[in-house]
Amino acid sequence: LARTMPGVSPLAPVFGTLFSPLILAGCLQHVERPVPRWLLPAGVAVGIGGLLGHLAGSDSLEISVMLGIQPALLLLSAWILRTAPPHWSVRPVQLGLLGLAAVSVADGLAEIASPSGADPILAWLLLAVPTAALQTIAGFDRVRLRGERTETARRFESDRFHALLSSLDETPVLLLDSDGGGQE
Repeated sequence: LARTMPGVSPLAPVFGTLFSPLILAGCLQHVERPVPRWLLPAGVAVGIGGLLGHLAGSDSLEISVMLGIQPALLLLSAWILRTAPPHWSVRPVQLGLLGLAAVSVADGLAEIASPSGADPILAWLLLAVPTAALQTIAGFDRVRLRGERTETARRFESDRFHALLSSLDETPVLLLDSDGGGQE
């Protein structure tokens, strides 16, 4: 982005490098797996390394990220989503991630062929923005559904408890409080 739009911060490669680790973290959360603590710091370190290389006039780390790390994380994200519970968003997000991995490789190869060439910024925006937005919307939807399931389970247990108590009729019941005291 910094190459194609004069005046854009040279920090753009750092933010671009963080995209795939954040997508991976979101996919791990979708399948309710823990996000590794090292993921974000590793993404920041690679982004800073790319920025330092860019400032030093060497884009080899940035190209390595575009050809290796970024597509690998995006493909891993798509693969992780295969274990997600059925949801309307899984297939579109997987397709978006595969498209982003392809654009990343094409971007890296174009950079090798013509270092001063234009970035495929339109392809990145057309794939990245909808994929990230869809993943975010799906995340909120999954949280809402999880809350509904929890509330339904709580209501079921409450109804079951009340049915058990009402079936006891005139049977004396001893209820104990947290202090160990009881009442009939």
